[in-house]
Amino acid sequence: MNFLRQKNIPLKFIIKIKDLIFIKKRTLKFQKNLFLFDDLGINKKLMYNLKLLSKYNKIISLEDLKNFRISDLTINSKMCTKKFFNKKISKKYNIFQGSKYMILRNEFFSNRKKRFLLKKKNYKLLLSTGGGDLRSLSYKVANYFRDEKKFQLSILIGPGVRTSNPIFNYQKKRPKKINLVRNNFHIKKLMLKNDIVLCTGGTTMFETMAVGKPLLSIESFLHQRSIIEFYDKKKCLNSIGSYKKITKNKLFKKLNEIVKNPKKTNYKLSNAYNCFDGLGLKRVINQINKIIYKL
Repeated sequence: MNFLRQKNIPLKFIIKIKDLIFIKKRTLKFQKNLFLFDDLGINKKLMYNLKLLSKYNKIISLEDLKNFRISDLTINSKMCTKKFFNKKISKKYNIFQGSKYMILRNEFFSNRKKRFLLKKKNYKLLLSTGGGDLRSLSYKVANYFRDEKKFQLSILIGPGVRTSNPIFNYQKKRPKKINLVRNNFHIKKLMLKNDIVLCTGGTTMFETMAVGKPLLSIESFLHQRSIIEFYDKKKCLNSIGSYKKITKNKLFKKLNEIVKNPKKTNYKLSNAYNCFDGLGLKRVINQINKIIYKL
């Protein structure tokens, strides 16, 4: 939101329901307002009411496609719904979609180059299960590596992981088996230290693709399914399916497919690399600017 501040546009972050009172007061006070929603659980009624309060209210929706008819601009960088690929619909409702609108931190594009997986005796594997590890996937996967020697496992602990998560007790009992990485703000460096990344279908998945590391992706929430399937069909990653269906045999079968066929793996790395050019933020800002000029 730095570019909005640079334009001296007053900002208000709506976090709680009581903050909505501020919306009504502000809308009555100012004729022109810009509302930016960055939430997959957008309230359709709220968006509709904002439009009723003032015809000058403009709404921008990031990622959520359900309410595209109400939004003045919809940007979907994850291409999670096939029916919105229609160009006529996109033009009519001002929808911009595709990985070229993906916004990632600058670190993932600095000193960027294509990388390749080389055959070796042992491989380092990084597991990322989301900011909160709500499915306790880290614990489930860690158990599969109890007697594993070929793959050395490190687990990235997100900022929202609770102390009650069973992974902490597991690590106390078997400190040499896994490496827990906490408070690491240099994700790219961490990825580069590992040979393969195993993660859920959120932001880390796209960051891994941009960095150029072999990727095995897990569906931890239903909305991730179509995203993972899309990039799996584009041969950019390896999908293991839903977290509910993961087994030890299935996981190691997928890992061995990655390391035993470096030619196929490197082909996927190249495809993933070409999905991102680092200009996503610039493109999104250009589209938002067009809405601002209409205010």
